[in-house]
Amino acid sequence: MFITPRFLGHVNMVSLTQFDEETLNRIFTTILHWYFSNNNFEQEVMKSETKVVQSTQEIYKMTLKELLPTPVKSHYLFNLRDFAKVEPNIY
Repeated sequence: MFITPRFLGHVNMVSLTQFDEETLNRIFTTILHWYFSNNNFEQEVMKSETKVVQSTQEIYKMTLKELLPTPVKSHYLFNLRDFAKVEPNIY
């Protein structure tokens, strides 16, 4: 199939690669560390950063596997934005 240069002038191509698990852990652990540090959480809570991120990631993977789109709700797919919305409610 030939695509004319005139048509290509109206198209944008965006390509994104998926992050591997180690990269996601590093990104979200860094964000959580910043959050805990700036909100004066105790050291005991700050030690749980890795566990919180890993647990959230496990829940996210289970959600992707178990809560598949249905014909009635085919419009919603879980993505990394949902993973980022998980807030630490540690008191």
